[in-house]
Amino acid sequence: MIAYDTSSLTGQKVRMVLPLPESGELLLKSFKSKLRSQIKKAEKNGLTVQLGDTREFINGFYDVYTQNMRDLGSPVHAKRWFEDIISAYGKNAVISVVYHENTPIGAGIVIKNAQTASIPWASTLREFNRLAPNMLLYWSLLEHCADNGIETFDFGRSTFEEGTYRFKKQWGAEPQLLFWQKFGQSGEELPQVQGVGSQSKLRNTIENTWRKLPLGLTIKLGSTIRPYISL
Repeated sequence: MIAYDTSSLTGQKVRMVLPLPESGELLLKSFKSKLRSQIKKAEKNGLTVQLGDTREFINGFYDVYTQNMRDLGSPVHAKRWFEDIISAYGKNAVISVVYHENTPIGAGIVIKNAQTASIPWASTLREFNRLAPNMLLYWSLLEHCADNGIETFDFGRSTFEEGTYRFKKQWGAEPQLLFWQKFGQSGEELPQVQGVGSQSKLRNTIENTWRKLPLGLTIKLGSTIRPYISL
């Protein structure tokens, strides 16, 4: 893994990568006691977790995902899109769903490519975050990957030293700098444009409005417009 001068990563987008041992048992032993206690906290709070790839798991994931994205002010993908992904990846995809009294409150999808796994979608319901569902969610998927021959777990992108970065860092993941390029229709590289204040204000207005919409409406609208939104 490439070692970076962390002083040069301030404000940069990085992906967080964790090498996995040969088993979940060894991985758990490698964690600091504070992290292990946080995982146990979720279990002590009565949370349970199940992994699978059937329609039941897709439905559980989508229930959590759509509520979380509405609360973040972001449009969602259609459920059919996730169904097609799970179908295409087959046994190289797995869904974890965390339950509180049989109600899904956390869920994530991991996709595998050879000995590498990534988690492009993970959500929890904020009203249950005090119960630590995110800790049980990520642990269940890390344990599954370690026990099934995965050597590297990619937690996905974060901004260096911000909240999601610190969450991923606690598991032992290390940053790898991401490079961004944009190209025009003729293949020419386009200059990177820094964020513009008016654009940020417009985005904040749209997000705040989206959060106030009924969930069913955000699902219907989001499924229509999400394919046209990059990243």
